Amino acid sequence: FERIKAGEIIDRYNFEDRKLIEIVKATYFEPKIVVIDETTTALSNEGRHELYKHMDRIKKSGNTVIFISHDLPEILEKSDTVTVLRDGIYIDTVSSNVSVPGLLEDVSFDLHKGEILGFGGLSESGMHEIGKAIFGASYDRSGDVVTSDGTHINDIPTAIANSIAYTSKDRDNESVVMNESIGDNICLPSLDK
Repeated sequence: FERIKAGEIIDRYNFEDRKLIEIVKATYFEPKIVVIDETTTALSNEGRHELYKHMDRIKKSGNTVIFISHDLPEILEKSDTVTVLRDGIYIDTVSSNVSVPGLLEDVSFDLHKGEILGFGGLSESGMHEIGKAIFGASYDRSGDVVTSDGTHINDIPTAIANSIAYTSKDRDNESVVMNESIGDNICLPSLDK
C-alpha cells in the first residue's frame, strides 16, 4: 500500500496496517515455508485479499504456506491440503478432490472400517450430492472415489458390485419405482441393467 512509508515509526499505524507490514516482512526474503497463524482475524476484507495475494505468490514460486485459521470456509477455499486437529490431537490430513459442477467443489475424506462419517448442512448445501457422487450416480463428477482395494467407483453397477448401497433423499423419484411391487423394488439392485 502506498500509504505505508518505510521511514515512518510503526506505532503511527493502526493494528491492521501493522499486520500487513508483518506479512511483507515475513515474505520479503522468499522463505521456503511461511506460517500464517490466525492473521486474517485482524484484517479487513481488503487486508485479507492482500494476504491471499502474497499466499498465491509464495505458492506459485514453489514455496509453501502453512495456514492456521479457525475460519473453516477460508481454510477450504485457500488450501490445497487440510489437516484437522481436535483439542491439540492430530485427526487426519486430506487433499481436495471430488467436485460436481454447480453442486460440490473439492470434497475429500477417508472412511475406515467401523466408522460413521456424518455430513451436515442446510438443504441445497450440496450434502445430498455427496452420496450420489460416492455411489457413482453423478455423471459429471470429477475426482476419485476409491475403495481400500484400489477399485474406482465411477458408475452405479460398480458401486453395487463393491457392496456400496445408497438411499436417496428423493425417495419417490430416485429410490423406488412407485407402480411396482415391493418384491420387484427389492430386486432392482441385483439386476445388471
